[in-house]
Amino acid sequence: MPGVVPIERVIAATDEVAVAVSAVEVFAEGLAFELVAMATVDPRGDASGRIDPMLFHLHRLPEAGEVPDAMLRVGVEFGDGRKATNMEPSGYGPPDDGAIVLRPGGGGGSEERYEQSFWVWPLPADGVLRIVCEWPAFGIPVTTLDIDGEAILDAAGRSQVVFSDDHLPYPPAPEADDPGWTAYT
Repeated sequence: MPGVVPIERVIAATDEVAVAVSAVEVFAEGLAFELVAMATVDPRGDASGRIDPMLFHLHRLPEAGEVPDAMLRVGVEFGDGRKATNMEPSGYGPPDDGAIVLRPGGGGGSEERYEQSFWVWPLPADGVLRIVCEWPAFGIPVTTLDIDGEAILDAAGRSQVVFSDDHLPYPPAPEADDPGWTAYT
């Protein structure tokens, strides 16, 4: 169970759209936050009438160097200056090189509301956690939300392990000649 830091803040808003963070869920080794994009009905007056901040309708990530204005750009910055964004690929596991991992999780929504979760590794050691967004298609410039690092570390101390995985055997390494997924039961 995570410790929770309630945020309940709109990061940026125009007459058509708004971007908000409601809470940060903090675990012993990382944290999760949910970004919420909201829009007026039919914000652009076109036939689609929907927002798609993560561009899932494209069914692919943008190519390197290609960042469509319709894509909501999201990033995090630690007090020590390390940064990560949804514009650059992150690893799947905890970083071992001191980098920050920013991984998108589940997301979805409707024409007026879209929610996207993000996982951040590791926890910031101290100082501010800054969440950054920019959405050029809707006139939102680079905008930041600062979250107190002490509140995050306090919430990590309140997180609780419900089920330990210490009893599980370590999954075997995949075969050297097997490039596909490895299943272990």
